[in-house]
Amino acid sequence: MDPGDEWGVAVITTVGRRLKLRREAVGMRAAGFGRGVGYGEDMIYEIEGGKRVPARSSWTRRPRSWTRAVPSRRPGRT
Repeated sequence: MDPGDEWGVAVITTVGRRLKLRREAVGMRAAGFGRGVGYGEDMIYEIEGGKRVPARSSWTRRPRSWTRAVPSRRPGRT
């Protein structure tokens, strides 16, 4: 991504923040989420901080792993 692309940077930053909020809302640590999607803890922190974008091939190769790694509801809630 081009650092001069303000719109792109804003989107990546927003996605990273929402990912972090979602992960924290269910009480999941970055290391656990990383294992679920096949990335290391450092990579998850970089994605959440808007500093890295996962390779496109990881999105197409494992599209469901990202959604399954974070539960849809908090434990004990229905």
